[in-house]
Amino acid sequence: SLFLLTTYTLYSIGLGFLLVFIGVLIAWQTITHYFETLDNGTYHLDPSMHISHQALLICFSVYLTICGMICFMLETDFAVNMKPGLRVLVYALVGIALCFSMVWIAVDLVTRLLNICRTRKVPHLAQNVMYTRMLAVSALISGIYFGYIFGSMELEDINRGHVELALKEQNYYCYPLGCFLGGMSAFVNRFLALPVLREKEMHYLDDGL
Repeated sequence: SLFLLTTYTLYSIGLGFLLVFIGVLIAWQTITHYFETLDNGTYHLDPSMHISHQALLICFSVYLTICGMICFMLETDFAVNMKPGLRVLVYALVGIALCFSMVWIAVDLVTRLLNICRTRKVPHLAQNVMYTRMLAVSALISGIYFGYIFGSMELEDINRGHVELALKEQNYYCYPLGCFLGGMSAFVNRFLALPVLREKEMHYLDDGL
């Protein structure tokens, strides 16, 4: 995705609109899930939503929106004229936004499908403090790495005929890190969730007794 930003103008524009949309979506979910409706129609603050968690989500929504605006400017000539250090920085910023937004939207869609099929509701990402923070850390690491890989490429020597070859070459570096971070995130998320699951099991046992 980062490589195609500087080779296809329509792709960069479409990705920019997508990042802006996901940023607005995260802000909307954060605001709506921060309040829970009472039976009488009034609202109160949801105690499960911490102020720091809400601030993190709002910051990421603004960040995604800004990165979406940056994508509109990432044409080939614009990127080529950048200094190497600035180009790596810009690609790292966009890479972090891509990693965070793609995982967020995928997990959000799966959560909504599960809530349709199951009677016991699964909390949305906007309500899951632990998973959101872990997603932010993994997106930060992978985004910086991907941004460095693609930002350090010599764009002056690349034409559209070499796009497929260049992508295959970069995949050798990107796929291992993506698989490693995904596996570690799943393991840590499951490990940290064990105390909560045990507490719920004890609660059910107490209710049964």
